[in-house]
Amino acid sequence: MTKVTIYKNVSDTSSQSYYDFSDVLKIIKSGDSNLRQNTLYLRSIVKTNPTEYANLKKQFPMVASSGEFKYRNSNPSSLLSYSNIVVADLDWNDPDPSIIEGKKELLIQYANRMSVYAVWKSLGHGLKVAILHDNTDPYLHSELVKQIKAKLFSKTPQFDEKCKDLSRTFFMSYDPDVWINPSPQLTPFHFDVSLVTPASPTQTASMNYGSTSFTHTQQELEMNAKFQSQCSDKTLMNMLIRSFNAKNPDYYRDGNRHSEVLKRATLYCKDGILYDNALWSLQGQFGPNSRAGLSDSDIKSMVTSCYNKRRGDFGKDRRRFLDLHQAYKEQKSSKNAWPLKP
Repeated sequence: MTKVTIYKNVSDTSSQSYYDFSDVLKIIKSGDSNLRQNTLYLRSIVKTNPTEYANLKKQFPMVASSGEFKYRNSNPSSLLSYSNIVVADLDWNDPDPSIIEGKKELLIQYANRMSVYAVWKSLGHGLKVAILHDNTDPYLHSELVKQIKAKLFSKTPQFDEKCKDLSRTFFMSYDPDVWINPSPQLTPFHFDVSLVTPASPTQTASMNYGSTSFTHTQQELEMNAKFQSQCSDKTLMNMLIRSFNAKNPDYYRDGNRHSEVLKRATLYCKDGILYDNALWSLQGQFGPNSRAGLSDSDIKSMVTSCYNKRRGDFGKDRRRFLDLHQAYKEQKSSKNAWPLKP
């Protein structure tokens, strides 16, 4: 089987722990003492204490089934390798346990027709269904899941379409009754590329997550020039950096570094800061000569991803900042002004 990525918990975005998916299923089936005990406890409180359930679930290990990730992000460029597995999530609201068992038996019955490789119980009210597929292009992952939904689960409203997200994860759980398809020649789900609707030029420009470069449009450059006439990108970034660092003093540590770069790059884009200025700033904050110690190429990949992905939001928050900045300058000026004499 191909490789997938395991993360320590919800907060972990950069673990590089890669496992064969078959080994993940073995962990689910056998479970160490902690996974077994914690899973059973969590399932026991899912109805009686949903708040504690939601909080404790965040501490469970998570699996990104789409492949080997350098860091957890929906940009395909964050992948080292793309897997041939989609893990579908089927959830019911407070079902009778017999309902879940009945659905599991149906999935097993039609497993070969549906390319189902494995089925097991989730932490809550549902099932996880691992489906093999033959798509090789991670940029078309969302389209793949749409076809799986349409062809295999069209009459299953419990199918969670959030698995269209390339970096979608599922919580590791203990299930000694996990079912694994014994067929040695299970036919993967066939992804029909001819059914994919080509993106328009505008969509391609604004949603091209996988591009390795970013170039501003003339309109964006003109917008930024107006912004900088009131407050330069450098001034704004210096203010934001102080705010970022105060809110997360451990931003440079392993486990925080990648998510912090992605967060800051996204905000820089929304604040209308030029791509080159954002890249220069973030490589200075997180690059090889900083405490974070990330490579310049990794940072460039993340910044490029964020600017391509959030292009439609470029500059939308800069006006709000400029209004606040102007009010601050006026207030400071009035405090420093000499009182008028009669």
